[in-house]
Amino acid sequence: MLRHDIAIANVAAYRTFVGQGFDALFNVTVTNQGDIPETFNFTVYANDTAIETHTVTYLLSGLNRSTTFTWNTTGLAYGNYTISTVASPVPVETDTADNNYTCWVIITLVGDITGQGGSPDWNVDMKDVSYVARRLARAVGLERRRQQRRQSRHERHQYCSQALRRTHLDILEHKKIRKRKKRGVAGDFAILEFLFMKVSTLAM
Repeated sequence: MLRHDIAIANVAAYRTFVGQGFDALFNVTVTNQGDIPETFNFTVYANDTAIETHTVTYLLSGLNRSTTFTWNTTGLAYGNYTISTVASPVPVETDTADNNYTCWVIITLVGDITGQGGSPDWNVDMKDVSYVARRLARAVGLERRRQQRRQSRHERHQYCSQALRRTHLDILEHKKIRKRKKRGVAGDFAILEFLFMKVSTLAM
């Protein structure tokens, strides 16, 4: 007897922490563990709200298929959101335990880089400025070592940006950062300027 069995193999968030108003990107991988090609739907939820429903068409036995989807966080409250992906069972499917997959993302302030245990603390303050400043200082030191070794100076500007990207925040894409970079302010210093202004505004 031919077996019908699909599964959600993985759901990966491109960023764990997302600045409010920015898009959260996810990659969903489904698999056909049965014996014949299958067509089915899966739906992605943020807490109890459906984000998107996608149709997987004619997925061959033993193969995976990945789909990327976008969740716009404009207007959403700060906090931890459970992202659940649920695949509708195909006819005669009995093993449905793996038809769902759960991950999470946190929506926070743009610039909220530091917090207890590496999580956001829902505030932009001098701790965030200090975080960036320390990495900038390391980047400057790295540039000097690169120069001593006669290596590319371009790597200095990449260092701080890469460090910030690893925090999974959207500060580098903020429109104010882009404006500062366009008028010739170095990217690292533009970030510091943005954070100082943010801290000053919140303190008023």
